[in-house]
Amino acid sequence: MSIADLLFGRSLATDEEGEQRVGVLAGIPMLGLDALGSAAYGPEAALTLLIPLGAAGLGYVGPITGVIIVLLLVVYFSYRQTIQAYPHGGGSYTVAKENLGTAAGLLAAAALMLDYVLVVAVGISAGVGSLISAIPQIVVCLAIARARVHRQVGRVVAINDVNPQAETHILVIPERHVDTFRDVGELNGGESKRMLEFIAEVARDAGLTDYQVTTNVGRSAGQTVFHLHWHVMGDTNSHLDAAFSLTTAVTEL
Repeated sequence: MSIADLLFGRSLATDEEGEQRVGVLAGIPMLGLDALGSAAYGPEAALTLLIPLGAAGLGYVGPITGVIIVLLLVVYFSYRQTIQAYPHGGGSYTVAKENLGTAAGLLAAAALMLDYVLVVAVGISAGVGSLISAIPQIVVCLAIARARVHRQVGRVVAINDVNPQAETHILVIPERHVDTFRDVGELNGGESKRMLEFIAEVARDAGLTDYQVTTNVGRSAGQTVFHLHWHVMGDTNSHLDAAFSLTTAVTEL
C-alpha cells in the first residue's frame, strides 16, 4: 500500500461510490468539524465584538445566547424530521429538490458548499490566530530549552544567554506573558517587586558587583522577542564605568 493510499484511502471505481458507507469512527471526525468549528468560533466572535463595549456589552450576551440556542433547536428538530422522512439518507439537495423543486435543491447545495468552505476558512484562521498568540511563549520555551537554567524562583527564571554580549550575560524571564516593559503595569506590585529582587539575587549569585540591567522596548530599540525579559550583563574581572546601570531603551514602534 502506498503512502497516498494510507493517508487518503484506496481510489474507488465509479460503480463503487454508491456502495460506500461511513462508520461512526470515521464519520464523527469527517462530519463533526462543521459543528465543532461553529460552536468554537461563534462565542469567540461574539465576545470579540462585545468586549470593547465593556459592561454594556454584557447585557447582549444573554439575548445572543438565547437566539443561538433557539437556532440549534430548530436545526435539531429539522434533522429529526429529515431522518424520519428519509431513513436511507437524504441530503440538503435531495430533500429540497423533492419538496420544493430543482431550483431550491440547487440553492441548498450551493449554500452547503459555501458553508463547508467557510468552515475550513474559519478553522484555518482560528488555528493561525492561536499559533500567533502563542508565539511569544513558544519562543521563550525554546530559549529556555536551548540555554542552561541559571536560577529559578517561583514564576521567574534566569538562563544564560546563548549569544552572550558580555563575560556574564543572563536573561531574567517572568513566566507571565507581558509584551514589553511598556506594559509592565499589567503585573501587580508584588510581581514587579519580586522580579526586581530576583534580578539582584541573580547578579549576586553570578559574582557580579558592577553590572548592567537592560531591557529593550520596541522593535526599533532592538527588541526581537516580544515577551518581557531583562539582560543582566557584567564582567567578574573588571569594573564598569558605573557601579550599577539600569538602562531602559524606550522607542515607540
